[in-house]
Amino acid sequence: MKVKFMFSMVIVLLVGFGYFVVASFSEHREYQKFSADYWILTPKEIASLSGFCSDTPGFIYSAADGAKPLIVQLKCLAKKSEIVDYLERDGFSKIDEKSYRKDKQEIELVYDDGEKINMATLMISL
Repeated sequence: MKVKFMFSMVIVLLVGFGYFVVASFSEHREYQKFSADYWILTPKEIASLSGFCSDTPGFIYSAADGAKPLIVQLKCLAKKSEIVDYLERDGFSKIDEKSYRKDKQEIELVYDDGEKINMATLMISL
């Protein structure tokens, strides 16, 4: 009985690790907030920003490759003022009207015509 349980646990761990490896090295992956990909692929900076969304957030992940940085995009509608205030409180410095930087991380915001944000892109240079 104990051997069967241990064997089952090993299989579950191997499948979980395999999924993590495949997801992490995917060139392009789209997912929603309540998925395994969200917990594996989404850096805390973008995960925190998704809390400001007024609609259902969607994410697009692109793995780092050579000189290309890791890129995670958040697509949703959010108030510009709330996002900017949060980024500044979290230690990001304003580069220009739409870009903020902290260490090796850069967040670029895409605005609609008003006071809403359509997309936030996090780029992490490795």
